[in-house]
Amino acid sequence: MNDGDQILSTLDRRELGKKLRLARERRGLTQEQAAKTIGVARTTLVAIEKGDRPIRSAELVQLAIEY
Repeated sequence: MNDGDQILSTLDRRELGKKLRLARERRGLTQEQAAKTIGVARTTLVAIEKGDRPIRSAELVQLAIEY
């Protein structure tokens, strides 16, 4: 686990996921498009947005660039 992932592990995953979903929707992107951006399946993105799967720091950076 790198430093970025350690920092992310201290955040509320459900709250972060909610904010990521809202940012994606504001940008007009589908879950499929956002998932492709970070190289995961749509179901994985759904799990991230629900807070069921922690997001990796590199994935968060890629989504921030896209959103």
